[in-house]
Amino acid sequence: MDKFPECGKPIDLDIGAGLSLTTVGVPSHLAHLVPLVNKWSFRNLYDQDIFVALMKKNRLEEVKALNSAFNYEVRGQIRQWAATLPFDKHVNDFTEEDWLHPYWSFLNVIKLLECTGGHNDSPEYEAARSSFRQEVRRNSYAKATSQADDAFREGRFGDYVKLLVEYDDLLTETQRKKLLIAQKRSSASKSQ
Repeated sequence: MDKFPECGKPIDLDIGAGLSLTTVGVPSHLAHLVPLVNKWSFRNLYDQDIFVALMKKNRLEEVKALNSAFNYEVRGQIRQWAATLPFDKHVNDFTEEDWLHPYWSFLNVIKLLECTGGHNDSPEYEAARSSFRQEVRRNSYAKATSQADDAFREGRFGDYVKLLVEYDDLLTETQRKKLLIAQKRSSASKSQ
């Protein structure tokens, strides 16, 4: 057992959440994950956060094993399982039996993978996300360029530098030269 400093509540890292799910209601190809779900799927998110922090600090190999077990392919299988369940009604219409379905505990584990570093998606999805981030950055660069040109014309050299310095890899040769000039003039005005 270990104690989390802010809480003082004993946490048994061997037991974790201590759920008692069985394989009943779980597809056979996901049944091998039940012990991990029983350990990692907390009903109380505060306790889950404490447990995850302690596991990352004291049992990193187990964290890696969890991430490996709930890889992208397995998460896809869990999503496919969800599509077969009778949860096509409004949450207000869910019965207690609906909420006790083992799927929700599996879903809790998928959500906590963001904290354990195991939330990576398919290479295609990651590539698309990277492409989107680059496009957003290029759009931000275009906006910053326009603002920086105004700042340079108005003699606000410090603003020019602040606006463009983070886009060093995107700057044109002319912008690089203007950036050097702006840095020198900004430094000179500060020293006066």
